[in-house]
Amino acid sequence: MKYMILILFILLLAGCAENPEAQSAESALAESQTKPVSTSTSQPEADESPVIAAGNAEGFPFEYKGQIIYVGVSAEPIVRQLGEPQNYFEAPSCAFNGIDKTYFYSGIELHTFPLDDKDYVLAVVFTDDSVETPDGVYLGISAKDAIAILGDGYEENGGQYTYVKGQGSLSVMTENNVVIDLSYHLLVGE
Repeated sequence: MKYMILILFILLLAGCAENPEAQSAESALAESQTKPVSTSTSQPEADESPVIAAGNAEGFPFEYKGQIIYVGVSAEPIVRQLGEPQNYFEAPSCAFNGIDKTYFYSGIELHTFPLDDKDYVLAVVFTDDSVETPDGVYLGISAKDAIAILGDGYEENGGQYTYVKGQGSLSVMTENNVVIDLSYHLLVGE
């Protein structure tokens, strides 16, 4: 499972030309769609179209500048609320038909993927210790403290601790007993 996340993430960052496999990844993702969800804490409106189960109350919420972010929800209202990014990158998607986008904000990267002419949140990657999870985990915290905070419901592989909730994951990478990478990801093709 975590290898699939890592491989998908690397492919999305690398960018590549559209290929036949893009349709199968998009089809697998479309099959995992569920009820509409919202990026706010209120009940979703009937006309909201975000799709992925990770965006519901079973996923990992992350708050940034007053905006609640789940993986798998529509990226448009989140990007609009967060305002102008410090930087922006886009590339043809390897896994989906369209353009993958990365928005760089202070302390995070917001990665999106295209589906049905809309963009959805694929990942939120922490880039410095100015942001933290709702539980208080941040880059630079000791691995022991992070695990004590997050609990023992993880899969561990070579210093990477993966917590799964719905179709979302929280990845905590450690080295020398320090958290060096922290990110939320949508589990695609599960």
